[in-house]
Amino acid sequence: FKDNSAESMSSLHAVEHFGLGRYGDTVDPEGCFKTMRELCRVLKPGGHLYFSVPIGRERLQFNAQRIFSPLTILDNFNSLELLSFSAVNDSGRFDPDAALENYYDSKCSCGLFEFTK
Repeated sequence: FKDNSAESMSSLHAVEHFGLGRYGDTVDPEGCFKTMRELCRVLKPGGHLYFSVPIGRERLQFNAQRIFSPLTILDNFNSLELLSFSAVNDSGRFDPDAALENYYDSKCSCGLFEFTK
């Protein structure tokens, strides 16, 4: 895709699996972060990115997925502006206007980030 070409993009519970080799992809510890950089590159100024991944205490679950700290997501999308953050907490309750700091120590919550460029 060309730089700054996509007005709207979504990545919903995919990136946490990239680079782990589970689905035939090459093992690449930076695979998920490379993907985040590509999403930033392709997003058009004024465009929207909807991005969801498991969040909480950052770790790699063997042969499954990564769980990201919310701060890691913000750091990797630092060229974008966070418009909203929602989450589903460890108990399965939807939190539509979530505070990032409430999810730093989660076991495995779901974070939904809305960004713009």
